[in-house]
Amino acid sequence: MTAPLTLLIVEDGTPLAEMHAEYIGHIPGFSQILLAGNMAQARMMIERFKPGLILLDNYLPDGRGINLLHELVQAHYPGDVVFTTAASDMETVSTASTKATEAAGSAVSASQSKSAAEAAATRAENPVRT
Repeated sequence: MTAPLTLLIVEDGTPLAEMHAEYIGHIPGFSQILLAGNMAQARMMIERFKPGLILLDNYLPDGRGINLLHELVQAHYPGDVVFTTAASDMETVSTASTKATEAAGSAVSASQSKSAAEAAATRAENPVRT
C-alpha cells in the first residue's frame, strides 16, 4: 500500500474550492486537501507539499492556470493535474487537452473532478508494476 495522496485545489472562488474539497474529501486515499487561491500560492504549495493530484482552474487573479500547467509539464511534474475551468473557447480547451496529455493528466469539467480524484486515489493504491 502506498502513502495517501495530497490534493491541491487551485481555485480563486472560495465557495467552489470548498465544494471541491467537501466533495472529494469523502474519497479514501487522500491524506490532506490544500487550497490555493492564486498561482503564487499554488507554486509554493506544489514545491512544499508535492501533491499527487492538482485540480487547476484557468482563470486566477495573478495569471492563467494553463501557464502553470505548462510549467508543470516542462518540469516533468510526477503528479496528476485535472484542469477544471469554465473556459469554452477552443484555444484554451485545445491547449489544456494537449498539455494534459503531455503530462498524463486530464482536462475535464468540474463535474468530472470526483471521478478523476477517485482514479488518482486508486492508482496510488494500486501502482502499475513493470
